[in-house]
Amino acid sequence: MGEPIKDTDLTTAIVSARDIREVAATTRRFAQTLGFEHFIFGFRTPISLTQPCQFILSGYPRAWREHYDKNSYLAIDPVITRALTTI
Repeated sequence: MGEPIKDTDLTTAIVSARDIREVAATTRRFAQTLGFEHFIFGFRTPISLTQPCQFILSGYPRAWREHYDKNSYLAIDPVITRALTTI
């Protein structure tokens, strides 16, 4: 087994990526290395008080994301609640 993954490794890899495809591939590799089949990466930037800029990079199958969005799971997903209230 190699060196354990540090929390800064993903950040460094994303910052050095040349485009969004490379960010997606890098994020997918990190998720798989950690034992996850899928990933979702997102952030909000408070550009405006009424409409923050939101970015989501999903490594889930399109059909699942459509089902998730259609059923408004965002409003009840405990993972999202945790992510929005912690660093």
